[in-house]
Amino acid sequence: MIGLKPRPKAPEFISPSVVVAFEACPAKAGFRLDPELATLRRTGPAAAVGCIAHEVLAAAGTGEPFGDVWSAAAERWYLRLAEEWAPATPPRPEQWQNWALTRERVRIQYEAVSAVVSATVLVTDDVRTAWREHEVSAGGKGVVLGKPVAQPGPLPWVERKIYDQQNGLMGIPDLVEDRDGSVVVVDHKTGLAKPIAGPEAKLQLRLYAAMVRTALGRAPVRLEIRDGAGDVTRVEGEPELIDDAVNRARAAREAIAAAGRGEHELVGLPDPGRCTGCPYRGVCRAYLEAPESDRALGRAFAFEVLEVAVEGPRHGVRASVMAPNDIAGETWITGFPFPDGVAVGSLWGAAGFELLRGHARGHWTTLLHPLG
Repeated sequence: MIGLKPRPKAPEFISPSVVVAFEACPAKAGFRLDPELATLRRTGPAAAVGCIAHEVLAAAGTGEPFGDVWSAAAERWYLRLAEEWAPATPPRPEQWQNWALTRERVRIQYEAVSAVVSATVLVTDDVRTAWREHEVSAGGKGVVLGKPVAQPGPLPWVERKIYDQQNGLMGIPDLVEDRDGSVVVVDHKTGLAKPIAGPEAKLQLRLYAAMVRTALGRAPVRLEIRDGAGDVTRVEGEPELIDDAVNRARAAREAIAAAGRGEHELVGLPDPGRCTGCPYRGVCRAYLEAPESDRALGRAFAFEVLEVAVEGPRHGVRASVMAPNDIAGETWITGFPFPDGVAVGSLWGAAGFELLRGHARGHWTTLLHPLG
């Protein structure tokens, strides 16, 4: 058998994104929490654009000009990518896909959220500092993961991290506001994927609602998803739906903890749509053993090094592809981020490269991890 199985570290808190990943593919959620695979958890341009968007929206209402906030966040994330992917050099943010469109969509949301905040809160330097650094504890003591955490303050909350000690949840709702005496939880979607209110987005928003319910002692009465064009989709938020989301999160956390103890296997669920872009597909046993119809051909493989032909920080090697079976055989590899001193006979999993006529050529986002 070729490939790895996840051995995750049991989380004290589970985030909505991990719950969503678990329900789509338990193995992916497990790999995400496996400390041995930390080098595969790198930020790509698409994820960086989303992170910049959320970081910028966190500053809404502080009075800082949008352009300044966006530029500063973009530079921080570019430097982070450069550090994560060294020695490769990522392209500048302006060259990232959907950069200009996302920026404009975030600008519209930034102005809308700023209007909500400025209408309800007198923004001072102290408030700005609190928003930048604020994490809140809900449903328990004011200590989380060994550090003191503040209790929830007055609404609105913009990108405030909530530790729900009652339900074991952790997350950052985009916006929680008081609208005419009613609590409203808003999730901003800055990407281009449609539909924006699919089952995964609804589950995520209901888990945010659960955290807010614990923090405030009362349930939100309205859940909304707002896209980059300003359109609003209302999501059902009845108490039984929120309770169901919490139960699903609890089941995910318990399964992940059991896998970490070696008492449960987190199975992989290969699928072309699900696996495309997954950073773990080069080491995932389920993917590597799946039939061609269940994955994206040529995007990942496991191989044995037969000969090291070129020395240097990025070796050229002759290799034997072991899996998937339909592309097994000898291939020439260039541009993969091998460490110095790669050994003949060593086994590796790789993802994110070009494969054409027996030649695998790495990209700056090629991921590589030992299998032995």
